[in-house]
Amino acid sequence: MSAADMSEKLWDLANLITGFAVLQTLATIFALIKKGGEIDALKGAPAHLWAFVATFIFTVLYVGAIIWCRYAASPPDGTNNAYVWNVTTFGRVSIVLIFTGIMCVALWGHWRSVWDPEHWRFRAEEARTVADQMTHEEARTIMRRIANDYDRLAKLAEEQLVAQERGTPGRKT
Repeated sequence: MSAADMSEKLWDLANLITGFAVLQTLATIFALIKKGGEIDALKGAPAHLWAFVATFIFTVLYVGAIIWCRYAASPPDGTNNAYVWNVTTFGRVSIVLIFTGIMCVALWGHWRSVWDPEHWRFRAEEARTVADQMTHEEARTIMRRIANDYDRLAKLAEEQLVAQERGTPGRKT
């Protein structure tokens, strides 16, 4: 394989890595915001910490792979191609870092909403509104029970916030 062909293949690979990193980040962000962001595997501070760590690790791997493609390609003529590779690599890395930043903000917002009493009160009101529109009595009762559970979560979140302000651990659930 000629150096020019290898350079072209590495160019395509760097594009694929960048595209995959962006798509993976967007999919995760949409999963966080879909239906209030209730993801079973992402509950509590330790799960969010692991999500931040995994995001960091994948970002380092993606950026490293993009930079590796640039240096492994080493344009044969050393003229304008090197400049194009450098600018494009900078752009690719910047895109991955920007989307990673957006992902971190989404994760932070998701984690903070768990401890926001207003978030749970809003969900309780939503559930009551849905219950009021239901015609089946058993379904209405279940929705009202769900609304009451959201109210309990709001109360628990308030207790947690007060405990954090005092510097004492909150009630265990």
